[in-house]
Amino acid sequence: MAYRAGGWPHRRALLAHRDGAALVTGTYPAEPRTLRFADRLVDAFLQAGADEKRAAWTAWTVTHFALGLTQEEQAAPAQGDERLAHAVAADTYPALQKTVAHLRQGSFEERFAFGLDVVLSRLPE
Repeated sequence: MAYRAGGWPHRRALLAHRDGAALVTGTYPAEPRTLRFADRLVDAFLQAGADEKRAAWTAWTVTHFALGLTQEEQAAPAQGDERLAHAVAADTYPALQKTVAHLRQGSFEERFAFGLDVVLSRLPE
């Protein structure tokens, strides 16, 4: 199950540079290193038994999930910032109010692992 490594290398590369995710967002990805990474990721999903469409779309999803979550991490407010908790009023956002304590719970690494597992759970075993 080597494909389970999924987006971890991409995430590490983005985190290695200040604002790495923001720098990559919106750039045209047809560069040799990017294509090499994408080729390996798609190949891992094909080897795991995904058909061509699922392999391509899963690689796209993993790449953009890593990019988006890393961008959020690199722009996250300081520890103790309570703006979100104060903005989520029970009468206006009842579902969010019930879960707001969980939205900042855990590390970004834990959240990435959770999200990656959700996405990759759709691949054949």
